Amino acid sequence: MKKIIFLFLLIFVCMACTDKSKLNKNSSVQAIEEISKTVVNTWNEGNYEGFMATLDEEIVLLPQNAPPVEGYSAVSELYKNSFATFNFEVNETIKEIKAFGEWAYEF
Repeated sequence: MKKIIFLFLLIFVCMACTDKSKLNKNSSVQAIEEISKTVVNTWNEGNYEGFMATLDEEIVLLPQNAPPVEGYSAVSELYKNSFATFNFEVNETIKEIKAFGEWAYEF
């Protein structure tokens, strides 16, 4: 479940945290890689505040078999409990990053 939540979060963080209008394809990929590393590091450090700083105010989290969690405040409460309850050891292998126009994804 943690991996699924992390995957969905990572996708939305990558899409939400860059000024796409000023980035070309290569810099978009580089920005996604940097954000991804920051997210992994904050989870492993248990750095709730650092993690939350990577999120956009309009974030929408799509947990598996549950309704969407919409907005920074709602997502903040969800992750506040997770960071307080669990210790994470997150490892990430990026297989592919694609950027096209104002959209991008990481797999």
